[in-house]
Amino acid sequence: MRHLVLLSVALATAFIVGSTGAMAGPSKRQLAEIDARITEIMARDDIPGLSVGIAMPDGQVWSKGYGFSDLENDVPMTDKSMVRIGGVSQILTATAAHRLASAGKLNLEAPLQDYCPAYPEKKWPITTRQLLGHMGGVRHRHPSRILDPDKQEAYSIKHFPTVAASVAWYARDPLLHEPGKVRFSIPGYALVSCAIEGASDSAFPVAMDALLFERLGMTATQLDNPYTLIKHRARGYCANAWPETSDPTRDDEPVESSYLCAPPGYEPKTNRGLRSPAGSDVTRESGGGAFISSAHDLARFMRGYLDGTALPEAQRAIMTTNQVQRTGEPSPFGLGITVSEQDEATIWFAAGTEVGASAFVMMFPKDGLGVVVLSNLEDQPSRRETVMQIVDAVRK
Repeated sequence: MRHLVLLSVALATAFIVGSTGAMAGPSKRQLAEIDARITEIMARDDIPGLSVGIAMPDGQVWSKGYGFSDLENDVPMTDKSMVRIGGVSQILTATAAHRLASAGKLNLEAPLQDYCPAYPEKKWPITTRQLLGHMGGVRHRHPSRILDPDKQEAYSIKHFPTVAASVAWYARDPLLHEPGKVRFSIPGYALVSCAIEGASDSAFPVAMDALLFERLGMTATQLDNPYTLIKHRARGYCANAWPETSDPTRDDEPVESSYLCAPPGYEPKTNRGLRSPAGSDVTRESGGGAFISSAHDLARFMRGYLDGTALPEAQRAIMTTNQVQRTGEPSPFGLGITVSEQDEATIWFAAGTEVGASAFVMMFPKDGLGVVVLSNLEDQPSRRETVMQIVDAVRK
């Protein structure tokens, strides 16, 4: 179990190798508590690397890395390590869409084709608002158990160089049902990406830089591209079976993960420990799940989202209001973010899993507090628990 030995070494030196930058952060007492709790979770769940970012209630931003971003080459995980963020991409995309809406450039209630003519009209009209709230009737990605290379998406290596290429792929499919009913859909956000291109008259990556990343100082966040050299990119891992002390049901996400950690015919339950997952190309997902980022950048995003720099308060209120389905039933989703109540307080959160990576962002608007946890372990079951442990340590 060589990686466990390396993990212990990295944890012991985490404060030295993890950059905290020039900004203030948790007190020494809080930091010691955070370090202890993260060390325990990483050892228990065999997590190779983890990075944490906190938007502090006093307005400061702090971030730090633990463990390894690359076990094979003994590369430490830092707060600048770049990790795929999966579904957390959607809050970034939705924020950019709402910036365009606040500027009068994107009408969320207009037919999608007004901004994305490449997507053909379907049986029912569809709007950008419905797509942002996972109520557009668009299917989710095909699960990993589908082995047909023309349909497989979770572990696909097919490259999509533009949003237009993604739209062409999804344009083939009919809507699953009349819009207005909740059905989680990463492809729906590829269509939102197309609407952003049309409303901004620029390519999606350029629009995201101009609308959000440059504004908040998120200098590293970008669309993940396997053919691009990305500085500080972490190597991803997956686990064949979780340790006996880990409970995979505790993460309570709105959709069930469907990833493979082994090739067809391989029985994962007979082997514990970490594996290097099959390669994948997430470019198909664009704004729905294709961003790669760091704890440092996402801490900056949370700070800007909480203090109004990222988005005018009126638009943020629209984003963070649970939608209502056409049946009158409430939806668990706002627009790009999940809204819930915990201990009589409102929380905003987003979770993501991609091949070789996991992410969780949670914000407490009343406290002005936000926490992000990124790891290079696919479908890490303790993402939410890790966030809550950090929140508890900060509040002590």
